[in-house]
Amino acid sequence: MSSPEAGDSGPEMLWPAVGAIPQLEAQSIHVWSWRVGGLPRLDQTSDVVTTPDAMALLSEEERARAGRFVSAARQARFVEAHAGLRTILGGYLGLRPGEVAFSKGEHGKPELAGNSGLRFNLSHSRDLAILGVSCGVELGVDVEYIRPASAGIAERFFSEPEIAALAQVQPADYLAAFYACWTRKEAFLKGLGTGISGGLHTFSVSIAMHAEPELSDREGLTRGWKLKHLEPATGYIGALACSEDECGIQCMTPSWDLHGGG
Repeated sequence: MSSPEAGDSGPEMLWPAVGAIPQLEAQSIHVWSWRVGGLPRLDQTSDVVTTPDAMALLSEEERARAGRFVSAARQARFVEAHAGLRTILGGYLGLRPGEVAFSKGEHGKPELAGNSGLRFNLSHSRDLAILGVSCGVELGVDVEYIRPASAGIAERFFSEPEIAALAQVQPADYLAAFYACWTRKEAFLKGLGTGISGGLHTFSVSIAMHAEPELSDREGLTRGWKLKHLEPATGYIGALACSEDECGIQCMTPSWDLHGGG
């Protein structure tokens, strides 16, 4: 895919902009979205970050990972997603972005080092990143840019009930339903910490766009988990999975400079 032209403001953001990190209450979740991909900063309040400044916020290990991308566009997206991650988490913790330290939990799921009580999960696709942050609630997020997808992908990875449901979808609605299904499944597996290696076909999600998403399985794997459909920007579909049935969810995009280092 081609990267945006200079001056392109990227996808239209659909969540309200906020000027500061709001208070994160117990049993609540904040979901953030911001643009990535080497887009030029439009002004001092833009949520768009530029790669050179963003790179300086990353750890040595993150810069090494960024350096392994052959595509400059993919490198920019990785760098700006992780710079935004550090800036937002630093705001909750009262730390500068470069001071935020990470560790790995079970199955290698990234966690904050220490005992802050915060949980987080990051996803990015094309020119958009989303980040879920909670106080003590396990969670996973996923976002996907809507692009062509073959029926063979669904047949390979989805459960039989999901394949049957997709077969009933009108052609004009197929892609939205496909990505709703995919992101809901991946968000749940990221919440568990297994990623897609945990088996996309071992459980089912509902694919209806205008109803509360549902999870089901035969082994009790999904018991207690809740899904939320996300549409953070035009051309993107996402999902949040959380380990509490009742939790407040606030979706927003930052209106401050994500690479300012404050």
